[in-house]
Amino acid sequence: MIFDRDSQPGDILRTSTINALWAAWRSIGKITGVPPIYVDQDVGGTTVSAMLEEIWWIKLGTGDGSGNYAWTRQVPGSTPGTWVVSPMGESGTTTSDPAIEANGNALIPANTFVAAWREPSSDAIVFLLGHCP
Repeated sequence: MIFDRDSQPGDILRTSTINALWAAWRSIGKITGVPPIYVDQDVGGTTVSAMLEEIWWIKLGTGDGSGNYAWTRQVPGSTPGTWVVSPMGESGTTTSDPAIEANGNALIPANTFVAAWREPSSDAIVFLLGHCP
C-alpha cells in the first residue's frame, strides 16, 4: 500500500510519498501477458483481456476418409438430455469448414457427438476423440 489515507489540501508531500507514487506508476508499464492473456496499454489506460477458446458441442456427419468431417453445432434441447441444431446454424461439410480430429482419426462414425473448438491459428474446427487411428 502506498498511502494510509487520502492526501488533503495543505499536506506536506514527502519525498518517500512521491517516490512510492512514481514506483507504482512505473510498475504499470511492466504488465505483460502471455497468450491467451493480452495486455494493451495506451494513453487511455491499461486493458487486460483473455482470448479463451469457445467450446462447442458438434454432431459429426460423414467423413471423407482423410480426417475431414461434416458437422453441425448442437445445443441442449428443451427436453433434458436432448440436443438440437444450434439456432445460429453453424455447420461445415467435408470440403467447406470441415471438423478435423486432432489425432487424424479418419474412422469416426457419423452421428458421434464431440466437444470442438476453433483453432486460433487456422480457424479450423478441431476436436479430440481420445485415440489415434
